[in-house]
Parts: sequence; C-alpha cells; structure tokens
Amino acid sequence: MARGLENQLRGLIQASEANIADIDSLVVPLLRVRDREQNNVATLKLILAPIRKFPFELLSHVFTMVVNSVDRWDDDKATWLKQALTISHVCAQWKQLTCATPKLWNRHLDIALRSRESRGDTALDLDRAKTVLDRSAPLPFSITLSGDFSDADSPLNKLVMNSAQRWKSLCLSEVTVSHLRDLPMISLDALEHLEVESCLHPDGSPCLEPLNLFLNSPRLRAVDLAGPHTDHIRIPWFQLTQLKISNSGRTVFACLDILERCSNLVTAKLSGIVLDPSPGGSPTSTRIITLTRLETLDANLRITHPRWQGQPITPFFGRLALPALTRLTISINLRMETLWSLKEFAAFQHRCPSIEHLTIRGTRMTPESLVSLLRESPGLVELDLDQCFSDVRAQQALLEYLEYSSTRIAHPVVRLKRFSIASDKLDETALEHLIRSRWWTATDVESPPVARWETIEIRTDDLGRLSDSFKTMVRQRKEEGLQVKIYDLDDDNPYDSDSDSDSESDT
Repeated sequence: MARGLENQLRGLIQASEANIADIDSLVVPLLRVRDREQNNVATLKLILAPIRKFPFELLSHVFTMVVNSVDRWDDDKATWLKQALTISHVCAQWKQLTCATPKLWNRHLDIALRSRESRGDTALDLDRAKTVLDRSAPLPFSITLSGDFSDADSPLNKLVMNSAQRWKSLCLSEVTVSHLRDLPMISLDALEHLEVESCLHPDGSPCLEPLNLFLNSPRLRAVDLAGPHTDHIRIPWFQLTQLKISNSGRTVFACLDILERCSNLVTAKLSGIVLDPSPGGSPTSTRIITLTRLETLDANLRITHPRWQGQPITPFFGRLALPALTRLTISINLRMETLWSLKEFAAFQHRCPSIEHLTIRGTRMTPESLVSLLRESPGLVELDLDQCFSDVRAQQALLEYLEYSSTRIAHPVVRLKRFSIASDKLDETALEHLIRSRWWTATDVESPPVARWETIEIRTDDLGRLSDSFKTMVRQRKEEGLQVKIYDLDDDNPYDSDSDSDSESDT
C-alpha cells in the first residue's frame, strides 16, 4: 500500500475518534441525568406501591404470620429469628415497625446453659436471647432451660433469671438447679404451665433438696412431671387444673397423695404408676379422695414386682370419688397375671356416675367383671376394650350383654354409640349379632329404644379367618352409613373386607 494512502487512512481514523470523543462528552452527562431520573421514578413508584398503603397493624400481622410459619421443632438454627431479622433489615420503616411489634419476637425460646468451663458459643446464644427478650417485652413467653445453671455470674443465666416474671411456660430439661434453689422468693406472675423432666446437681446426681421457686405462681394451672426425682419440687397443687405425671417411678399411693392436694383438677394423666407391695408402697391413708371437678382421668399402671402376682390392680380407684368424671382411660402392663377387683371397682363406678367414655387396655377381665363394668356405667356413649379378655367366654359374655333384645325388661348402656374391641381372637357370631341389634336405617318403621351405632372399630389377628357372611354384613352396614373399621392388631392401615386384603381404603 502506498505511503500516502496509509497516512490518509490514519488521518480518517483519528478524525473519527475525535468525533466519538466529542459525542461522548455530550452523551455521558445525559446518561447521568437519565439514571438519576430513573432512580427518582423507582423511588416514587416504591412510595406508591400497594404495600405502602397497608395499615401498620395489618403489615405487622403479615410479618408475624411469616415468622410463625417456621415450625418450632425445625428450628435448631433459629430460622424464625433469621426471618424476623431479615424483615427488619428491609428498610428503616420496617425495622421500626418490627421492633415495635413484640408478638413478632414472642416465640418459644430454647436455651442451653453452660458452665464456666464449657462456654462454647455462649456469646452468640446471649446475643440471640437478648434480642428476643428485649423485642418481645413485655409479653409473657415460653422457655426451655437445659444444661448447667450453677454459674450464677453467667451473663446468659442472669438474663434468663431477670426475665423470670415473664415466663408463661417453663420446661426444665436435665437442668442443674443448685443456683435456682438459692434464688430469693419471687412472684412468677405469668407462669401458667410448668414441665420438669429432671433436676440435677452439678456432678450429675439427682437433686433431692426442696425447690421453692414455683410456690408463688398465682396463674400456674398445668404441671407436667415428666421424669424421676421431681418429688422435691414444691408446687401450689390446689391451683392446678391439669396434671400429668410420667416416667416418675411414683407408687400408686404417692400419686394419690398428690391428687388429694389437687382439689381443682379437671384433667389428670398419670403414666407409669407403680403398684408396689413393699412397705414404701403402702398407703399412708385410706380415706376417700373426692375431686369434684375432675372430668378426664388417664391412668397407666405398671406392675413390676413379683410379689404383686395375683393381687388386685385396683387399689388406686378404691380411694377416688369423681362425680364429674366423663372420660376414663385405664392401661395396665402385662408382665404378669393380676386380678381385677370387681367389688372395689364397682364401688368406684358408683362414685363416678357421669362416665361416658371408657377405655381399658391390657388387663385380663373375667365375664363377671366385664358385665359388672357395663352395668355400673349405664351412661356410656363410647367403649374401647383393648386386650381385656381372660378367655373366649369373657368376650362372648361382653358381646351378648351389649346385644339389644326386645325380650329384655332392662336394656344395658342404652346411649352407647361408639364401640372398639381389640383381641387376638374374635367371637365373630356374637359380634355380628351385636352390630345388627343396634343398627337400623332411616326407612325402618320401628327402632329399638337404644342409641344407634355411629362407629364400630375392630382390631384382631383373625383377619384371614373372617367368614364371607361377616364380610358381607360389614359391607352392607357400610353402604347403609355405619362406619365400620377393621384393623390388624399390629397395623394401622384399615382392612378392606371387599378385597380381602390390607389396604388404605375407606374401611
């Protein structure tokens, strides 16, 4: 290429580049103006956004719903707290609103306390706890304490105890309580529910010294003693309406001593009560305990000592009079043969004339005991008997006694609507007669003077031997509207009588 042409082209390039520079000097300021105007438009649109028109009360409610959507039990990393903090960091207005919404931060608080020697990430725990407690004030809150509470100078321990008057529900889970014992008496004005799993000394041994912290709790109504070595905890028993005792190893008579002090109980669930023939398991009193407000009683009796072999299992009920009781559940472990004291339990039933729902599990009852059981509770609406038959005769006696017959002068349990039976073997014929006798359709001209069945539930190992006629009867009753459910003893999936196989059908 000739040198003159090359120089000419280079000159053209320089001229074009100069023109571009001149244009850029004009465009760049315009682009800056455009960007500024775009930002202004975005800001103005944000001000006009529908969320800005929400009343603060409604926006606060939305924030609370978002935070509460996090499951407490899926909260190992304080997910709900991260949600709340994220919302509060959106803008200054939202931060002000979230900080002024105590219920947004009022979630169950799990605090693992640590000793001086094992602080771990206590600073992080302290920061989280302080944030939650400060922003949820003055609302009462629920808290679970576990670990070492012996370090009275720990900032986390101090923070927890300074909030004690706001505790609404408290759970002590394997907590070292030496410091709690030394606290001055305070009024826990908000405490309504107390759960104690176990209380320990710093060396891990059970704490058996009295703990008076909860005596001045005017709103305390529900107590759950969920472990051993909780006898030392002083409770204002007379205030309680709900009591649950489980895995405590208490004897029947120790539980009776507690019940005698709970004059206002409405619901009681006593699990793992020990029938103990040793001197320590003897009754301290024989007087009748009357609980005029108790409506629900669930008693699980545990028999472990060979000396109770062949002894009555009902001394617990011989001491109780429960005129308002409507729901009774009795469960007994089957480690050894025991006796059902017919006379003693019948006397108990006379003192409990309002029983409508009765469940008995795990005791071998004779025909006479079963018949007496029903005769002394004429107001039953629901009956659930699980592995309660001493032999085939006992089951047959029960089913025949319940069967309606027009030739009878007096009809037993005329209000019975729901019946559940569980047994290794079924008296199929007697059960079929019972179901038919208390069922009729709306088109029937006459109906018996007893309540019509609503539900029948059957659990048995005999599923493979159900006869065709029984399955046909069940299918017909279902088509007419009766809810009949049949299960294998070890399976919660209903049995399909139509296909003769286990399935999850509507049976």
